[in-house]
Amino acid sequence: MIRRCRPTFLSPATLCLALVSFLCASATAQSDNGAIAGQITVARGSFPPDRIELTLETRGIVVNEVWTDDEGKFIFHDLPPNLYHVIVKDEKYEYYEEDVKVNPHTNPINILTIGLTPKTTARTDKSPAATGKGSSARRTARATTPSGTSKPR
Repeated sequence: MIRRCRPTFLSPATLCLALVSFLCASATAQSDNGAIAGQITVARGSFPPDRIELTLETRGIVVNEVWTDDEGKFIFHDLPPNLYHVIVKDEKYEYYEEDVKVNPHTNPINILTIGLTPKTTARTDKSPAATGKGSSARRTARATTPSGTSKPR
């Protein structure tokens, strides 16, 4: 006797479960994009007193701009593989730029620690020595004549 096999069909519930499993697996697969994250510190590792703007450029084009939080932390998300320039231009600090190569297959998140140097302002010295006033100022010399009177030189 020959036995025939009937084809089996997946129930709608089984099909739905398989589809959800496939979508979840593809969502958790390795991303093709990376990120640059970090923290800015100033003066002996302290947090900046104000929020600081960072600019991200690649090939001369501004890709993104972000502001630090209250602790100087920042992040640039969803970056395709490329060479990026992280730039800090703030009137209170010296210019800062760092090149970062994003390759999510080898390093999904690039971590930066940026130490900013406060700008030094040109001080005008108003001390008596610098202005020519006061005890160390140059005095006009006077010569004494044989008769004992003085006259300017």
